[in-house]
Amino acid sequence: MMTTRRNAQGLLDSECLPVLVWRHQKVPRLIGEPARDPATPFAKLGVTLENFTASLSAKSTVQSNEAQQELGFYPVAFISCALPYRDPRKQLGAVTEAYTWTRQNGPVSLSLTAGSYVDGHGDTQLHLPFGRYARILLMWLTSTAIKHQSRSFPLPTSARGLLAELGIDWSRSQARDIIKQLRALLAAQCVVTHHEQRGDNFVGITEERFTIGTRARLIFSTDENFGDFDPSTPSHIELSEAFFTHITAGNIAPVLLDRWRELITTSNSPMAADLFLWLAFRAPQITRDTRISWANLQAQLGSATGRERNFIMAATRALEKVSEVFPEMNFSVLGAGAHRGFRGVILHPSPDADLLGLNPRLHHQELAKAQAAAERAGLAEPATAHRDVNLHQLRAELAHGGLKAAESASDELLKNAVDVVLNRATQQPVRPQAFVRVSIENNPELLAGYGAAPTMTAAVAPAPAATLPVEVCPVHHETVSGLVCTECAIELKSANTDQEQAAACWNAIRTRLKRLNDSGVNTSSAWIANAQFAERRGL
Repeated sequence: MMTTRRNAQGLLDSECLPVLVWRHQKVPRLIGEPARDPATPFAKLGVTLENFTASLSAKSTVQSNEAQQELGFYPVAFISCALPYRDPRKQLGAVTEAYTWTRQNGPVSLSLTAGSYVDGHGDTQLHLPFGRYARILLMWLTSTAIKHQSRSFPLPTSARGLLAELGIDWSRSQARDIIKQLRALLAAQCVVTHHEQRGDNFVGITEERFTIGTRARLIFSTDENFGDFDPSTPSHIELSEAFFTHITAGNIAPVLLDRWRELITTSNSPMAADLFLWLAFRAPQITRDTRISWANLQAQLGSATGRERNFIMAATRALEKVSEVFPEMNFSVLGAGAHRGFRGVILHPSPDADLLGLNPRLHHQELAKAQAAAERAGLAEPATAHRDVNLHQLRAELAHGGLKAAESASDELLKNAVDVVLNRATQQPVRPQAFVRVSIENNPELLAGYGAAPTMTAAVAPAPAATLPVEVCPVHHETVSGLVCTECAIELKSANTDQEQAAACWNAIRTRLKRLNDSGVNTSSAWIANAQFAERRGL
C-alpha cells in the first residue's frame, strides 16, 4: 500500500510514484508462469508479465504507433532511482562517499555500493557504474536475460558486435568504456528498500539485496589499440540468481527499443535517458494532472547534490530532447525561474503516450492500418501528405481523440494547421505526424483559427444520412438508412459475438460501404471505424 507523503521540498503525489519493491520470492518464477505477487508494476496496470514475454522472441507482439516493435526491459527500481550521471570520484575524490550511491523516491530508495574487479592488466578497479553506457548496458542485460529465459547468456564474438547490438557506433575508445562500465555494473551491490507506514507507530520495510552479476568470462585484448574480444573463445555473462529472480518476478518496465535507440543515438545525455524511461513508464498511469517538484525529481535522478537552478536547466534541456522522440507525452515545466508558487513538472493525462498498449485505448496505429486498407480497397481516397504529415490519418486520429471539428476539416484547413505547428517548432520534429497531432489536440483552436469553415466537397465530408439509399440488412433484416447497419456494427465490435456472425456482419458492412463509395459517398470514416475491429478478428 502506498501513502501520499508531503515534505519540505514539495508535494510528492502517491499516484505519481510507481510501486518498485515487492516481497522477495524465495522460488524464482518462470517466465510465462502467473505472477504470485499481484502488486507488480504490470498487475498495478491490470497487465501481467506474460502479456509481454509469452513468446520471448526478439520481436514484440505489442502494437506500437508505427508497427510491431522490438521490446526491451529495464528494472523499474533503476527508473525511479537512477544511476549516477558522472563518476563520483571526480567530484568527491577517493573518499568513501565516492563508492556508494543512494537515491530516494518517496517510500522507495536504491543504494549502490561499488564492487571491485581486476582489469585486463591485473590491476584492481573499484568504481560505481555511471553515465549513458551504464544505462544502455543495464537495458541490454535485462532484455537479454528475459529473451533467453536464463541468467547466463553469451556475448557477441567481438566488441564491435556488442556495440552494434547496443546501438553504439564503433570506436576502440568506446569499446573500452563499454567494457569498463559492464564490469562495474556486474560487480555493483544493490539494495532496494520500500518503506510503508503502518498506523502511527509502525513502519514496514521490505528490502532486497543483490549483485547484478555473479560470473563473467570476458576474453578481450589488453592492447589499447585493439580493444576487441577474442573471436576464437566465446565470452559469456551470468547474472546473479537474486537479480534474475527480481526481474522475472515482474519488477521490470517494457520499453520500445526503436524509441530508446533513437534517443541514445541522438543524445549523449544520461538524464534524457532516465526521463524517457520514467515518462514512458508513468504515461499509462496518469489519469489526472500530477505535480513533481524539482526537489523531488532531483532526489530521484542521477545528478549529484548541487544548485537546484543548475539542475532545473539541465532537466529542462533533457525534457526537450525526450519530447523529440516521445512527442505523445504531454507535460508542462513550471517555475523554472520563479521564487514563489509551484516549481517543477506537471504530468498531464496522455493516452496516446501509452506506447505499449497498457491501457484499453485504441491506438492510432490501428486507425492508420484501417485507413491504408480502405485506400487499397478503393473505399477511401489516397492519403494526402503535407510536410511529412498524412492528412487523412491526422483527421482520423484527431476525430478518434474526441476533436469533432476534425471530422469536417478540409485538407486545406489541416495543411494550415500543420504549417502553424511546424513553423512554431524550434527544430524539426523527429516524428512530424505525432508532433502535429499532439499540438493540435493541445490547441484545438488551430482548426478554427482561419475564418469561416471552407465549403466541403462530397469527397471530404460524408453525405447527409438523408441522401443515402435505404437498404435492408441481409444479416438482421433491419432497414439501413445510415452508412452501415447499427446492429452489424455493434456485433462486429462485441467480444461476445462468435466468429461466423462477426464475419457475416463485416461482409454486410463492407458490401454496403463499397456500394455507397461507388455512388460517390465518402465512406472512409465508417470504413476506418469498422475495419479495425474486423482486422482484430482476422477477417
